[in-house]
Amino acid sequence: MKSQPLFYVIGGANIDCVATPVKDIHPKDSNPAIIKTTFGGVARNIAANLSLYDQKVNFLSIFSTDGFGKDMLDDLNRMNVNTSSCLLSPHPSSMYLALLDKKQDLLMAMVDTSLLNELTSEQIVEFLKPTTENDFVVFDTNLEQSLIKTIFENAKGTLVCDPISIAKGSKVNDHLDKIQIFKPNKLQTEILSGIKITDDRSLIEACDYFTNRGVSELIITLGEQGGVLVTKQSIFRYTTGPFDIVNVVGAGDAFISAYIAFRYQYDKMKTLQLSIAAAIKTCQSMDTVNKELSVDELTRIVDSSNIEIKELYREN
Repeated sequence: MKSQPLFYVIGGANIDCVATPVKDIHPKDSNPAIIKTTFGGVARNIAANLSLYDQKVNFLSIFSTDGFGKDMLDDLNRMNVNTSSCLLSPHPSSMYLALLDKKQDLLMAMVDTSLLNELTSEQIVEFLKPTTENDFVVFDTNLEQSLIKTIFENAKGTLVCDPISIAKGSKVNDHLDKIQIFKPNKLQTEILSGIKITDDRSLIEACDYFTNRGVSELIITLGEQGGVLVTKQSIFRYTTGPFDIVNVVGAGDAFISAYIAFRYQYDKMKTLQLSIAAAIKTCQSMDTVNKELSVDELTRIVDSSNIEIKELYREN
């Protein structure tokens, strides 16, 4: 077993405002809803999730000096995330506004991460200097394209990327050969690959688009239909039985965090099972990071949930 890696996480830290309707939604009208604010941001969520598994996490982002920013930074420090490289700005905190549908799935979201534009290539170079081949470097596409290029040129560890959205994911579509682990959702996969996913055959074609361009490991999340884990040799299709959902925001971040946290400890199947369990557990909380996550809790979910994993076969 390899020694425990360090995790270098770069990207957004937002205040998430999530609205869950209590009845059917009527456009252009005021709709009754449960509205909650919580700490979020893909990179911030991943850093926080990793810390729950006692991983050593170094985080680089920009926080506002407003009340939201101070509270987010304090929360990460309490979770033992190393925020010593993070920067402070007098401008307002980044904000993510999500509207869920009556099934608690994401209907639409809007985000303002302009604060992150203050990050510079020089700061990223300095942050990545200590990285080794044993480490993981995780980034989201809230970053400017020039900063992503700086990460490609200076990271020495395994590169992990969440494309976040259709528009922002396009920043890395021409550089997939530099990313070892890539995690788009179904819609992002379809747009980036140009392949509409309608069945297993088209799903495999979409998977091959990314692996043929150099991605070593691909995770495509398919919402209530589960998802796939793809390597150059195999495609593993996973589904789950029904479970209660409170909020899906942050579930994908929990999945990828568990996947990279446990991959050096367990075999691929157990790592995949624990990752699915992390997503399930996160869906059962209004917070984007469920602080009840632990190896013991994830193992309990694996044992009690109907998680099915099968291998899809490519045609020769």
